[in-house]
Amino acid sequence: DQLGYVPSNVCAVSARSGDDRQDITNNNDSTIDTSSKGVGRPIAIRSYPLLVQQLANTNTNENNGQGNNNDSHDNCNVTPFPTLYWLTCPHVSRAISDLERQGYVRNFQSKLENNKDLAAEWWDCHEGYASERWNILSMRDREWLLQKDGKDETEERKRESMKEIIQYSGVAGTDHRGLRENIVSGNDSTTFVPSV
Repeated sequence: DQLGYVPSNVCAVSARSGDDRQDITNNNDSTIDTSSKGVGRPIAIRSYPLLVQQLANTNTNENNGQGNNNDSHDNCNVTPFPTLYWLTCPHVSRAISDLERQGYVRNFQSKLENNKDLAAEWWDCHEGYASERWNILSMRDREWLLQKDGKDETEERKRESMKEIIQYSGVAGTDHRGLRENIVSGNDSTTFVPSV
């Protein structure tokens, strides 16, 4: 209901409100949470890192974007989807937008630039995010991304690019590999810190 559609690669609701029933009033917008099982309204979903869509005129079963019975993903359009957690609650989205407008992201970025220990911890968050995203892939999809069969160089480059995005990009697409080494080694040749 919150997004107006169900994304084809949704795995699960990853966060819910803490109340069984909650009235929220914000700018004359009143929403009552009446979700089943008393678990609260969804706040965020976890998405599968690949969108796997059958091409037209194929005779294989639909897979809802989560893997494929065909090891090679023949007759499929495969697209990386690096956003692991997707905020769905409009009330929380508005609250975060308000914080961003008030400069909290700039303030946090400034703290990262001036505190190497904090920046190193933030890198850990980026690495953990990328690792979690890689690890929720099915074994079949990981093997497919790692496949190097020598048959089609274009397809191999495409898979390698998707693997890099899924395996190494952190929050907001930050590539944490090379620049992380400068922070850990104490190399002051760069002032780069992970993005917020």
